[in-house]
Amino acid sequence: MPNKKASGPAVKCPCLKGPSAGKGAVMPAITITTPPASITLQPVDANGVAVPLTPADSVVGTLASDSANFVVAQGADTLHYVATLPAGIPVGTVVNLSATLVGTVAGVSVNFTASVQITINISPPLPVPVDLDIILA
Repeated sequence: MPNKKASGPAVKCPCLKGPSAGKGAVMPAITITTPPASITLQPVDANGVAVPLTPADSVVGTLASDSANFVVAQGADTLHYVATLPAGIPVGTVVNLSATLVGTVAGVSVNFTASVQITINISPPLPVPVDLDIILA
């Protein structure tokens, strides 16, 4: 039986920063109290301005989690992932995500990286596993 699909409000996190902003910089933590339908990790420049991706751009991404309570699997491509929150995930669980986005955007070579800490404060605990989308865009 497939997992339940998350349906809470989408979360946007402008956190994928280029080398001039400090490669691998840790971005502000986020807390989720209901499973969001998606979490979007947005690339931004050194000033925090969003760098939009277009179909003409050639980029690939990676996403990893350090927690068995937040299992990440690649989705349709390297910019789309699915994370599974298990049933009964403890309140206060902390997950660290590491993301990269490399390639060419608007003809310019890019290398964005991010570390994002997510605190799971879903109460009462989930009765069934829930899948949510994570997008690098």
